[in-house]
Amino acid sequence: MKYNKNVINTNFLYINKYKKLLKYKKNKNIIYILYKKYILILKKLIYLNII
Repeated sequence: MKYNKNVINTNFLYINKYKKLLKYKKNKNIIYILYKKYILILKKLIYLNII
């Protein structure tokens, strides 16, 4: 369980980095698509960790 929580925490750190990129980058569309894909992967990871 500790390992899983650490993985999820690092994932949230990456999401915060993506949010910062959204503010500063001009290619918002590309980053936003990557961000959405990343969230989908994250949700799957959390779902698998719960089960």
